[in-house]
Amino acid sequence: MAGVLIGLIISFLLFFVLTRKVWVRVIKEEKLRVQFHLPLLALHLISEDKSKQTEDKDKKLSTRAYIRVIAGTLDRISKCELLIKRIILPCKVGSFDGMALVRPFGYQGLIYAVIAYLKTKTQRLALEDNAIISSPDVTEARYYITAKLRLYQLIYALLTFKRGINEEKKRME
Repeated sequence: MAGVLIGLIISFLLFFVLTRKVWVRVIKEEKLRVQFHLPLLALHLISEDKSKQTEDKDKKLSTRAYIRVIAGTLDRISKCELLIKRIILPCKVGSFDGMALVRPFGYQGLIYAVIAYLKTKTQRLALEDNAIISSPDVTEARYYITAKLRLYQLIYALLTFKRGINEEKKRME
């Protein structure tokens, strides 16, 4: 009888933790930080410096492959809420030419297309005021994005992302 009771308590706790909402924050400034805020604890992962990392002998995936993998992952987690606090995109300041007048509108069109795609793939998308900025002061993109979803959806999304990366690597061979 005690074994059944312990089994019920453990299964209830497992079910409780898996169905709670978690927050995942992805912050890229000088380093990439990923924060998982779970019901009972929080995990903070910080990437190492690029200078300290050894060169991997693995083949690097193209941007198109990453877009394909991320789009496949977004198809699996349609019930998440996404908050975009800040995205800072680098822009080049160069000499004035004819394209200098048209280039910002092309970038804005691309940004709005990505936002519209995210709006269709998520349950709720929130943008803070002045969330997307083009700045000549930064050399690479910086962002602060928070996703709110259930833990089992997060696990499913991470497994889908990993499987997609592995399939893309096999496709390259």
